Amino acid sequence: MNDLLARIKDTLIAKWEEFQESPLYSQLKERYDSLSPVGQKSILWAGLIFFLFIVFMIPNAFLTSAGDSITVFEEKKDQAQELLQVTQTSKSLPPLPPRMDGAQLKVTLNARLQEAGLTPEQIKGVNERAGRAAANELIPASVVQNIVDVELGQLNIKQMVEIEFAFSKISPLVKIVAADVIAHPSDNHYYDVKYAIASFNVNETEKEALDVKGKASKTQKPKSFKGKPTDSEGEEL
Repeated sequence: MNDLLARIKDTLIAKWEEFQESPLYSQLKERYDSLSPVGQKSILWAGLIFFLFIVFMIPNAFLTSAGDSITVFEEKKDQAQELLQVTQTSKSLPPLPPRMDGAQLKVTLNARLQEAGLTPEQIKGVNERAGRAAANELIPASVVQNIVDVELGQLNIKQMVEIEFAFSKISPLVKIVAADVIAHPSDNHYYDVKYAIASFNVNETEKEALDVKGKASKTQKPKSFKGKPTDSEGEEL
């Protein structure tokens, strides 16, 4: 450290001696000597103030730069912590439930109706519709819903509640999308019910296309730019 300071001191002395031998120094000294004592003092004070200003501004600039660097570091650290939390949360999530098409949903619904103890006369029909895209602006077009219509007759309130609960527990991807309840014509203590049960699945073609696109974006190397840059009209900058 002492050697470094000594070298800096020797360099500054050499530069000062070199400057004293220059014509510019001679001209400045002649002008300074021609000034009145008040003018000379003004020049000295102005030089001292400028020197103190430089001495103050240099560390202040370093402090400002250090403060900006600390702010950027804190922001990056917070982002890294948030990404780490998201990664840990995604690892702890349970696996997605298996897909269920219309035929599987129909079989499952029939099993739930049998478990509920309904008689064949009460089960009027369990019919599968053709799968189609979910007709809802809140659901992406890539999601396909398979709907099964369930028509039941002469159910009491308890049976309705138990059946709807059984349907809702089949899978998180299975939902009751419609229910039409009408009092039975011969006994208003019983009800005829029509359910529309839907299972939601991602279109396999769309899913495969997204997977291929994601893999391609990870393996694709950035294109190197050759030639001179141009503006929007094709002219060289």
